[in-house]
Amino acid sequence: MIIVDIEINGTVALSKRNDPVNMGKTKRSDVRKILAAARDGYDAILVAWRNMSGNA
Repeated sequence: MIIVDIEINGTVALSKRNDPVNMGKTKRSDVRKILAAARDGYDAILVAWRNMSGNA
């Protein structure tokens, strides 16, 4: 499990929580891929969040 913070300005980073990554079977390269996907898909993620939360 990896928890990512997606900021309103478009930046993404590992969550500021104490446990953003469950490193049991997660490799650093997986974390980089997930952060890149969140960054690249920011617009689609934002639209989906707005649609789900009623903040369209």
